[in-house]
Amino acid sequence: MFKTPPKIMNNEIANNDIFFLHDDGRLEQVFNVHSTADYNHYELEAHHFVPYTDWVLNTKNVQSLTNQRIILMRKKTHQHLENPEFRLPRDKFIEIYHIEPEDLVFDINKRSRILKPYNRTEPIEYDDCLSDVDFSTEQKKFSEVKNV
Repeated sequence: MFKTPPKIMNNEIANNDIFFLHDDGRLEQVFNVHSTADYNHYELEAHHFVPYTDWVLNTKNVQSLTNQRIILMRKKTHQHLENPEFRLPRDKFIEIYHIEPEDLVFDINKRSRILKPYNRTEPIEYDDCLSDVDFSTEQKKFSEVKNV
């Protein structure tokens, strides 16, 4: 039996495409997130499109079916997507977040929905991607904690 190596998020971010999930359900690729220091942990969580263990162990040959990507999403959205205690029913999730859960989590047992790699014609800056979010207070707190 194979043991899954520990997840090192900075390596995951460096080796995969990074996307941001907007409140209106749009997924946009961001190009200036290169480590966990480049996004606000008070508001956002990094989510693996293909569950980490399935990707690393290449369960059911998943690496030949799709590309791994990291999706930055609000903490509440992540809880509604994956936490068994807070997970929303599919229709409620779509109603609130304007995106299907299947577009955010690859299910290796359902091969009927294989997403193609997301390609943008022009890069967008991370700051532009989050222009509707005010992180100034939280970022200050984050900086203070980091410098302790």
